[in-house]
Amino acid sequence: MWSVYDQADLFCITTNASLDSENNLVMGAGIAGQAKEKFPGLPDRLGTMLRENGAYQEDEPYGMLFDEETKIAAFQTKQDWRDDASIKVIAHANVRLFAWLFENEGQEVHLNYPGIGHGNLSKSVVKKLIQHLPDRVHIWQYE
Repeated sequence: MWSVYDQADLFCITTNASLDSENNLVMGAGIAGQAKEKFPGLPDRLGTMLRENGAYQEDEPYGMLFDEETKIAAFQTKQDWRDDASIKVIAHANVRLFAWLFENEGQEVHLNYPGIGHGNLSKSVVKKLIQHLPDRVHIWQYE
């Protein structure tokens, strides 16, 4: 997926909604961990967005956070990094993605398949949520 980063209008990576002891977004595994390595300030900026926008709540993640500096969107799949992914959280992030697509007509989005890997959901369950995304959203799956 990183091979198309430069061409993407929006590069969505799956994340959680957990903050560490320094109030940074926890980004320790999967594509989130890779993004943290590529963009060291990203966890701090995303954590700040969660706190300053009043969006971080224990029972409802924000859905998607947009980092303009990197054109990365944190597509939340779970509340706590230790939990399995949640269909409810993915559905909420999906709604936010549809809103972004409406506001940014014609722009291309790349998203890694949400909730499968470290989220432990089956691809068939998640597919029901993402199958209606338009063709300009490219879904990537790590093999």
